[in-house]
Amino acid sequence: MNNDGKLKAFTERRERLEDEKQDISDAIKDLSNEIKSAGYDLKPFNQMIARRKLDRAAVVEADTILALYEDEVGGE
Repeated sequence: MNNDGKLKAFTERRERLEDEKQDISDAIKDLSNEIKSAGYDLKPFNQMIARRKLDRAAVVEADTILALYEDEVGGE
């Protein structure tokens, strides 16, 4: 077993990353509360964020397929 401090360094690095992850999660929750307080609906906001991560062609294709499905089953 290698005893040159690598395991300890990995452990400490992981712990720092976990702390950062929690800080980011808290910041996103705070932002979500701000968004809601400003009168925006969080569900479509989150959908918009997810769609912005996608390639534009993939978004157009998904929208086209969704429209076809909605037309086929009929809207209410």
